[in-house]
Amino acid sequence: MKVYLITSQVEIGYILCEEIRKTGHFCIFYSDLEAFFLGMKNSIEYPDLIVADYLIYNHDSFNLYTALLSDDIYTPVIFYNDPCITRSNRANHWWGYIKECLAFNEETSPSYKLFKKNEKSYKSFFEKLADIVESDDLSQYIPLMQKPKPIPEEFKKSLRERLKEFSYDSMIESFRKRVKLPQNLYNTLKIFIENKGNPISISKLAEIYSRRFTKISVDSTRVNISRLKNYIEKDPNCILTLVKKKNGYELK
Repeated sequence: MKVYLITSQVEIGYILCEEIRKTGHFCIFYSDLEAFFLGMKNSIEYPDLIVADYLIYNHDSFNLYTALLSDDIYTPVIFYNDPCITRSNRANHWWGYIKECLAFNEETSPSYKLFKKNEKSYKSFFEKLADIVESDDLSQYIPLMQKPKPIPEEFKKSLRERLKEFSYDSMIESFRKRVKLPQNLYNTLKIFIENKGNPISISKLAEIYSRRFTKISVDSTRVNISRLKNYIEKDPNCILTLVKKKNGYELK
């Protein structure tokens, strides 16, 4: 087959072009789209396949295949470093594109005739090209081809905990602002949050409050609990519940 290669990464372009030639196919390398289109314009015979760097242009503002079709050029375009593989592997991803083109084009159309003529060549070439670009020696230097390192289990756990805490902290802060919770009741709430899921006695709560904030009696602590419970129950958007247990109060 006759293959045109396009990439602005010159060193990679020369390596890929040389490796493609080793597979028995003719290959010409272009380092930018302007040179590529000039080469296409001067071609007596168009290539059978265009292999492009995904980063050679902005895909939101330009479509290479559409631009080629506007000039009645039906050569298929694949991206050797496509970041979004939609099939089981890179070779099958490219091959799937060819099969779709065969399925959605009339048998009399120029696209179908070109794709059908090279069908077997495409399939074997894609497998060889995938081996080249995904090789450990080369892929580390090709943009979009670097495989991410696996996330350590301790990081996953830490991330889940941080997300959970962030969500819970945000909910508490929203509640505080929404009901204009007084500072002394917010201090009481913080102690309950730190002991969430565990009942805490009024005397223990008074002891912790006195040590962390300001001295408070058991009776005043009992009043704070009652007032905090009232704020929680009157707010329809609050999902907290302050429950009285045999051995104290528990925040749920």
